[in-house]
Parts: sequence; structure tokens; C-alpha cells
Amino acid sequence: MECYDNGVLTKDDLDGIEANWRDGAAMAALTEKMAKNEGCGKYLQLGQLGAANAWGKGHEFLAVAGGIEPGMHDARMPGAGAGIRRYKYDPTPGRHTKGGARRGTMDENFGKSDVSGAVSTEMTNCAGMCSMGRMMGYNVIDRGMTAMYEAILGRSLDDETYDTIGRRILLLRHSFNIREGITRDKVQMSPRLEGKPPQTQGPLKDTTLDTEKYADMFFEALGCDIKTGKPYKETLEKIGGLDEVISQLYG
Repeated sequence: MECYDNGVLTKDDLDGIEANWRDGAAMAALTEKMAKNEGCGKYLQLGQLGAANAWGKGHEFLAVAGGIEPGMHDARMPGAGAGIRRYKYDPTPGRHTKGGARRGTMDENFGKSDVSGAVSTEMTNCAGMCSMGRMMGYNVIDRGMTAMYEAILGRSLDDETYDTIGRRILLLRHSFNIREGITRDKVQMSPRLEGKPPQTQGPLKDTTLDTEKYADMFFEALGCDIKTGKPYKETLEKIGGLDEVISQLYG
């Protein structure tokens, strides 16, 4: 719709549909095209990046992280620095169901807080719990999530063990990407998601986030090389249970 309103896509591109902004009928018609895999729907069903590549135009209007559409939560909002970091640098980019620091304040404790939030969310996801439910009472330090895991595993989990398991999951996910050549410098995100350039009006007027600074602090706190995102060998050894990862990353 944004491309259509700016003259990048035409009625001919969209099988005669006038995709004006906020036109619900046009949105329904385009959705049906995608569902039936017909006409312009063959392009649109590929997602933003896939459609732009197929048409050969519209890239300037993309809003993707690692080629993936992010959640509808705008990571440019005040205090959302952790959101913009995970949108770009989570092993599966663009996810709003991955954790991080609750606040985006860039102080000396941000990286540690960001990793802690990411680790606890890994445990939430593995339990099949809803992230919103966790924020309403199921976090690492209360008895809810821990009791669930203890009932399943048949043994008690202290806070340190709980944290170690979550870190192992997070490091395993990052290590998979590193093995496949997806280092930090390979990850791309649409500049507009960071406020580049910043909006000229509205609640996010003049807002630009320093995603790379947030990422530096996160990777350092996690025990990874901040340039590549690759976990240090000693980090993997300390967490335990990752001998195969060490073998594949370090020989």
C-alpha cells in the first residue's frame, strides 16, 4: 500500500486492485490473491523482501530484519533499545517473542540485563508458555515457571541451573548461525526500523536508535566476540554441554 501510494506499484502490478492506504477491501482482495497463489499474490506471498526482489522495485520501502518482517511492536519507542537489538541480532531476526532488557537505558548494566531477559525468555518459550503470561507473573525468580520445569524434569532447579540452561539454549542458537556463516556483519535491517532517517512528525519525531551500541553490550555480556557474534570457546566450555558446538566452531 505504501508503494502504491508513492507510485512505485501500479494497478497493473496489482491485477487492477487500487491498494490505497487503509483500504480494507483492497487488503482483503490482496490477501485472497496470496491465498490462491494467483497474479500479484505470487509475489506478495513471498513477503516484503521477496516481493521487492520479484518486482525489482520497492526496496526503499522495506521494513525487514534479516529479510523477515518484525512484530508490530515498534522498537523505536522510548525504552525499547533491547527490542531493536533483538529485531536485528536474535538468531531468528524480527521476533517479538524473544526477550531482552525491559528498558533501553544505555548504562553499564544494560548488556547484563539484556542477556538476562533473553535467557529467561528462552526458558519461557521451551516451556510452551506465552511471553505475555510470563510478564504477568511467570518469570525466572518466581515459583511458577520453575515449578513447571521441576514437575517435568523430576528434579529441583536452583536459579543458577535455570539460568545455565537458558544460556545454553541461547548460545546454541547463535552458534548455529555462526556455523552457517551468518556472522554479525552479515545481518541486515531496514534503516527505517532504527529511525534512519528519523520521522519528521508524530510520537517518534527525531528518534534514531544506536542499534550497534546495544548489540555491542549484549554480545559482550553474553561472552561473544562483539565483531562477529561468535561465542568464545571459554564461554561455551563454562556453560557446559556444548562439546559438539565447540568441536564444530573451533575444531
